[in-house]
Amino acid sequence: MQAKARNNARVVFVVAADGSVSDLQLTESSGSAELDQFALTLVRKQAPFPPIQIKLGVQGADRPFLKPPPP
Repeated sequence: MQAKARNNARVVFVVAADGSVSDLQLTESSGSAELDQFALTLVRKQAPFPPIQIKLGVQGADRPFLKPPPP
């Protein structure tokens, strides 16, 4: 799988207040269809995320969330 990849796959998704994921999109291909699909599947399998704690005075719990790559 890695031999075909030129880059990292980049995904963007929204985490709702309840921790569910929506609007999952591949925004940059790795150059490998297998790796791209793996990246999307990985996010789906990790969901739901822990619920977001709503702070006083903050409206609209859904926020775009970009998960940075691990170090």
